[in-house]
Amino acid sequence: MNLADWQYWRLSSVILILSLSGTLAASEPEEFVLPVGCALELAAFEIPKLETRQNLPIDIESVEGDLVRPLSTFSGDVVVTRGSQKLRTQLLNYNLDDNKFDIPGQLEYSDSGLLIRAGSARYNLTAESGEFTQLTYLLRSNNAKGQAKLAAVSGGNTLELQEVGYSTCQDEVPDWQIRARQIKLNATTGRGTAKGAKLEIKGVPVMYLPWLSFPIDDRRQTGFLYPSIGRSNDNGFDVSVPWYWNIAPNQDLTIIPRWISDRGFVLGSEYRFMTPRTLNSAEVTYLADDSQTGTNRYEYKLKHSGVINPQWRTNLRVHRVSDQEFFIDFGDSLVQSSRQFLRSEVGLTGRGKYWDLELIADDFQVLDEAVNLNRAPYSRVPRLTYRMDIPIKNSRFDFRLDSEVVGFDRDLGVTGARADLLGRVFWTLEQAGGFIQPSLGYRFTRYSLSGIADQADASPSRGNLIASLDAGLYFDRQLSNGGQQTLEPRIYYLFVPFQEQNDLPDFDTDEMTFGFAQLFNYNRFIGADRQGDANQLTLALTSRVFDPGFGLERLSLSIGQIFYFADQRVTMRPQDPIQQAGTSDFIAEFGWRPGDSWYSRAGIQWDWQENQPEVAYTGVEYHGPSELRLGVEYRYRRDEVDQFDIRASVPVSGRWQLVGRWNYDRADTGTLEAMAGFEYRSCCWAARVMGRRYLRNRDSDMRTGIYFEFELSGLGAIGRESYALFNDRKF
Repeated sequence: MNLADWQYWRLSSVILILSLSGTLAASEPEEFVLPVGCALELAAFEIPKLETRQNLPIDIESVEGDLVRPLSTFSGDVVVTRGSQKLRTQLLNYNLDDNKFDIPGQLEYSDSGLLIRAGSARYNLTAESGEFTQLTYLLRSNNAKGQAKLAAVSGGNTLELQEVGYSTCQDEVPDWQIRARQIKLNATTGRGTAKGAKLEIKGVPVMYLPWLSFPIDDRRQTGFLYPSIGRSNDNGFDVSVPWYWNIAPNQDLTIIPRWISDRGFVLGSEYRFMTPRTLNSAEVTYLADDSQTGTNRYEYKLKHSGVINPQWRTNLRVHRVSDQEFFIDFGDSLVQSSRQFLRSEVGLTGRGKYWDLELIADDFQVLDEAVNLNRAPYSRVPRLTYRMDIPIKNSRFDFRLDSEVVGFDRDLGVTGARADLLGRVFWTLEQAGGFIQPSLGYRFTRYSLSGIADQADASPSRGNLIASLDAGLYFDRQLSNGGQQTLEPRIYYLFVPFQEQNDLPDFDTDEMTFGFAQLFNYNRFIGADRQGDANQLTLALTSRVFDPGFGLERLSLSIGQIFYFADQRVTMRPQDPIQQAGTSDFIAEFGWRPGDSWYSRAGIQWDWQENQPEVAYTGVEYHGPSELRLGVEYRYRRDEVDQFDIRASVPVSGRWQLVGRWNYDRADTGTLEAMAGFEYRSCCWAARVMGRRYLRNRDSDMRTGIYFEFELSGLGAIGRESYALFNDRKF
């Protein structure tokens, strides 16, 4: 029996069974409704393979059927089903010989990628091709919908529409739509093309395009990207129109022509290349003959990360600019304009069960003109580190090794190599109610130096015994609301004998910022050029409150202080003051989350001798309903920082939102950055306007800019990228 005969007898059996049952052949049909509103959730657009659907059976259900070969007629609540395809109508003519449907009246058709309501249709299920007239359609891939005079489906994945409207708006009357003489949508390539198109916003034509190409899904496509537009007081208008080239599945290129009215034409590019084991990219930006400086300006970045095997990885990062003023002139934020250094690095890393190794070479470009050449960072050519943490079998002991060999190079000052070894043995006893961990170690450091004074030692060294005892207890109790409160006292004793170190160079070392974590550190310096002497005891106490639901920490308070039993004689420089025996600054940190919408934190470092704070900070953030976000933060460091930062994102109606930020320095700078703007967002489109003013250099020059972004949902955005007002969202 051939396919046509098999389908004929299958249809006959369906009709026979239905007639014997005395009921309607089709169950009550599901109402076919084109979605309206923002809360639209449809399945992802997946085009089934043609050969897969060809082999699926065809089911036809109806109230009445006239099975005459080759042309059969079905009437009354006709439902045709094959796989994901479903067609509903009241009258259907089916030619069994060529597998074609002829539907003279109203119909509704759906599959995994398309919904159609039409006045009539002719469709070939085998070829997955046909024509629909006077139709309304919906694409599941991007929720685009519209009306058309005629639609031709070809191969199950191409839809050609005549005299058509197209929009991703889900409102019954769309805020915007493309009206065109012809639109062709190809699900295989993920692109749509329109001929004789015009863009209408609120029914008003705003743009005419004889030809337009646009995406219908999120696949990469060659073509122009949406432009970026801005204006600032020192650069004038800033417009860029990127062009994207999808070279291959594993590589692409973006060329970014950019025009800055007060400076000239800038050409930028980004090339990305991927292999099964590597990710690589190269970015170049070039401005020939800057109108304001008369020089050529450029920036380039090279990036590479690779996987040799599960244990070994490679990485490369090269970043350079033409001059120190590059980010001041071309950056678009306070973060960029305040950069001090650019780091370039090449490296190899390996990691095992109890060890890790890193071999790198890095170099720095100094951008901040205030950085003295004597304090510029050294190039490390190379730096080899090896760390090991091995538990000793059948004991509570484990051995830890931190080692480093590094060469330091710079045009000015002492250069040379440094080898640093720190081995420690820990004994740990840990129970539910507390822990105790004594340790004993030895640190040895040796140098090989060049560029030193004639009488100086070219190979100085240092050896330090390091002993510590860390212990803590853990108490908890149930609260009346079912929550839990803890009390966690901790002591930490550190002993390091004094070793004279004034003859050692300072390659990459500085004093650590004092804070709660520093109360339990074996060294008050970061870097191997100094090992602090110590005979001190830390007393600390932490208490936390957890809610009874998911165990979320609602309240935390930590306090601590160091008691020095001897003077701390090791300093970074001989002229630096010595920390006398006595007590350290008092440290307190506080966090409070009274509800899911509120979070606050505060901390203070109090100097008992001066009877004033050394460091203080406090902040509150509120995340309310309807995207309401408020944040206030204050930061203080004596003689250095005295700033507050206020941020807000406030909805003023269902679709309007105001945003603003004010970062202010109370000491002498004044406003560091101020920003204010608004956003309008609907299901169909969004518009954002933002004004920003921020400090661009150490001379207190300010940059004032206005940034505009207009987005049509499903088509893209014109303007500058949104501003990151809060860390977890963008304006």
